[in-house]
Amino acid sequence: MFWLATLIYIRCAVTGIVLDLTSDILPEGVETFYGTFPNGGVYRFIRGIEALITEINYGGEHIDYTALYASSVVYAHVEDFCRGRNRYIRLHLGRSSEKGVSFRYRTVQHCMNKAFLKNTRDLIKFIAGPISLTLDITLEKLHPLVGTRKEAHPYDARYFEIYDRFKLDCGCTVKMEIVNYQIGEIVISQIEGIALGYTAVFRMPCRKITTVNKSPHHCINVDDQIEMILDISHIRKINGLKGNISWNPTCSASRNGAPSGRLESEVVSKMSSLPSFTIEGNNATAASASQVYTRSIYLFVPSQLEYAPLIEQFAMYDPSRKIVTYDMDFLVRHYEPQSAGNSRTTIHMTAAHAVVRSDSSSILLCAASQDPPSYSQAQVPPTEFTLTDAYGANEPFDLENFIIQLMPPGLETIADLLDASDIHIDDDEDDVSSGEFRSLISDLTPTFDQLALPVDHTFAEMEGNAFRG
Repeated sequence: MFWLATLIYIRCAVTGIVLDLTSDILPEGVETFYGTFPNGGVYRFIRGIEALITEINYGGEHIDYTALYASSVVYAHVEDFCRGRNRYIRLHLGRSSEKGVSFRYRTVQHCMNKAFLKNTRDLIKFIAGPISLTLDITLEKLHPLVGTRKEAHPYDARYFEIYDRFKLDCGCTVKMEIVNYQIGEIVISQIEGIALGYTAVFRMPCRKITTVNKSPHHCINVDDQIEMILDISHIRKINGLKGNISWNPTCSASRNGAPSGRLESEVVSKMSSLPSFTIEGNNATAASASQVYTRSIYLFVPSQLEYAPLIEQFAMYDPSRKIVTYDMDFLVRHYEPQSAGNSRTTIHMTAAHAVVRSDSSSILLCAASQDPPSYSQAQVPPTEFTLTDAYGANEPFDLENFIIQLMPPGLETIADLLDASDIHIDDDEDDVSSGEFRSLISDLTPTFDQLALPVDHTFAEMEGNAFRG
């Protein structure tokens, strides 16, 4: 029984981090990096920052690995591979000896509430492809297999590359060549200290990425085959580059790579308190703040194309996770003709002001006064109605409710209002002149001129949006 007494002594003497892999909330003192693998697999890399991982649990079950408790252990990390209800766990640890640091690995499958020892071949078969890592280029701390370096360059160049091994502070090397790792998606949550208001995700499997800041243009080169040029001149103009932004980067990330630090520009902060509204067709109507909540974001919109694609063609918004995923296949396909004869495909995108709703995946570009990209009449998305600065900029204007308030008793619709007048509109008549409509409203509603509203702006909105023939 000497071995049992020794084991109990070791467990009492060695204290460290206890992991419960069933929880999405990991203990303090660990860093976590995320990725995916084929057929819906989710990958996590977990290791202690200042203390070692000494115990691993899966719910109420303890995954026993006695070597974790040895006093000679100098390094430990855990890789978690989960697909549906099946999970593989690979434990890596380094032990010091007279010959240096030696590394050991153990692979465990957790299935049907039980843990089974497995070999490396079983793990590779389960993964069935490469591990695609999430790369947040705004963070300093990255997955250890992602090598990064900066150059003394006038444009702040930064290079990222995937390796199959990494070095520890002690000088020894951890090899992880049995599984193929790659960069799977690029994540951006802020740019030049300006928050986007969401996490932008560009899915592009690659091994090398270079970022260059040619302000106001930010360039992202992917495997020297695709180049994205992000123009942020518009949002820089809106924000004025005011230095009132707090940013606390952390290596801990959400499942989709979004940093846990908080970063908000002044404009995004103000717009996050917008009163709520709903969209019916192309019309904005009032809604209860308890039912829907509206936020402002900066959306990257394709530019320098012969036409303006609809938002749903190139971007998908997830309101629950505040993520916009850009369709890189669509973007590459539409920019390739412009790049014919060049060594790479160049994608041009401009950051534009937009709003999103908490209960909908739709994205709405802001009004023309916010200088959004131009769209043809057939393609223009519904826009947010706004009042002029003198009457509270960025406050949504409820046109439908405003017209209802103007209606005299007994008249319920605009058609009723026109029937009561001497104005006749033929089917082929383009629109009603603002002068005729002013006269009509003045006759039927004498108190209209006394309303504290920007009348000229309101008529322009009505004439342009409500009274098309």
